Amino acid sequence: ALALKHPGNVVHRKMVHENKVLYATCFKTDKIRISRKIVGSIRGVKGRFLVQENGKASSFAGEKDANGNPIIWRDIGDKKAI
Repeated sequence: ALALKHPGNVVHRKMVHENKVLYATCFKTDKIRISRKIVGSIRGVKGRFLVQENGKASSFAGEKDANGNPIIWRDIGDKKAI
């Protein structure tokens, strides 16, 4: 659970938590606006939304999964992040 402690993930969870009640009680169009605002805030400070891909060359020197396979992280893009 190293990813749970990553500063970017901590900030993201805090932003989601702060908007939870508003999100739960608003219309769908407003939900999309809230999600875009959160993603935009993260992107605005050079944050990324990453997914791990196993079995490919690592973007971090020597990073390996539990089985010793190389890992690469790729940005999922705004559409999936929202």
